Amino acid sequence: MSKCDLYLENYQTHYTGGQTIIGHVLVTFTSDKEVHGIVVRIKGEATTHWTETESHYNSTTKRNESRTVSYNGSHVFINHEIDLLQNGGSSRFIREGVHKYPFIYTLPADLPSTFKEHLGKIQYKIKAVVKRPMLKFNYEAESPFMVVTPVDLNRNPSLRDPATRNKEKNTYFFCCNRGSIKVQANIPKTGLSIGERLPLHISVENLSQSNIECIKCKIKKDVEFHVTSPHHRTRHDKDTIYSENYSGVGAHGENTYNETIEINNAAIITNFVNCDVIKVSYMLEITFVLSGLHTNIELGMPLSLGHIPIGVRNTTMAAPPAYNMVNTATAPPVTPPTYGFVAPPDAMPMPVPMPMAMPVPPPYNDAASGFNFGGYPTAPMAPSAPDFTTAPAKSKDDWEVLDDPTNLPTYDQAMAYPTKT
Repeated sequence: MSKCDLYLENYQTHYTGGQTIIGHVLVTFTSDKEVHGIVVRIKGEATTHWTETESHYNSTTKRNESRTVSYNGSHVFINHEIDLLQNGGSSRFIREGVHKYPFIYTLPADLPSTFKEHLGKIQYKIKAVVKRPMLKFNYEAESPFMVVTPVDLNRNPSLRDPATRNKEKNTYFFCCNRGSIKVQANIPKTGLSIGERLPLHISVENLSQSNIECIKCKIKKDVEFHVTSPHHRTRHDKDTIYSENYSGVGAHGENTYNETIEINNAAIITNFVNCDVIKVSYMLEITFVLSGLHTNIELGMPLSLGHIPIGVRNTTMAAPPAYNMVNTATAPPVTPPTYGFVAPPDAMPMPVPMPMAMPVPPPYNDAASGFNFGGYPTAPMAPSAPDFTTAPAKSKDDWEVLDDPTNLPTYDQAMAYPTKT
């Protein structure tokens, strides 16, 4: 059966921005084929979507009715095509056999990480297409791949600066002043990495007749999803990723707290760099819970969470080890030419089936030598090949099988015929 297979030779668990994709397209023809081109398309895109029900006036029925409106947003980061034949789209014939076409592509440096939620997602796909003449089905192979880009807190110098918040509140019973409460909180910096401990200093001076029952400290994550069609809208997905309670302060009392904040190693911190439709922010919220009918006192300080701590400069991400689906211990080394190589039978890589569902991107834990920010094992993970589905052949001659599949043409025979006149 004629088909097209796609292989990524250095893909293990993910790529990162600035890394080079190395792969090849393996085209199998059971008979001579006319093609208009062989291309590899790489696309990275963020999309947002939701529906809302709104009321409108129907001029035909002269009634107010409800309708469902679909809101969408999109931001394309990569839309690149590699022409493997470089024939300008002109027609040429390729002999029956197995043909290998290598390709490389360097990803842009600052790419947002793979992400998926119910309101939006960031995904990357790679697709190989053998273009056939009109009325012929193309041969295609497509698969998603994962991008994990670490958040480097050193890229924003302002995150080194300390932050202080304070507030004073007067308490009343009806119209009578029952005293004031003064609170203050400060942190030495506003950039916090996974697994790092951030000192938190809180001081309370309670000169009122009311009790501060407890102090609640939380870090809240706010993911913003933006749509642009049919018009601009924004939705938020909020979550609490850190929570801690401290003891309170009685009336006419005071206290000082020296605490530490630490983000769990299992927390997922996604990099949304250069993404226009999905953004994230973090806020440290400190709530002083007052007794009785008094409103609470709240302090808030914006934070930035990341993977590479402030002051750590070893930010080079090592490329995943090359994943070669050929058993190099038994197969002879093969140096593919730049075009039209026919793979020997004993060295032909075979597809490794895997589910198409992409796992959740892991936290980046190899940002600096000796650190483990994400809570994942520091030892290299077992290599696994992504699943590359192959479109089945559709034309009649595509179902023919060679009498002797090991009788492959030579490299010279595998070269394409001249353009058909």
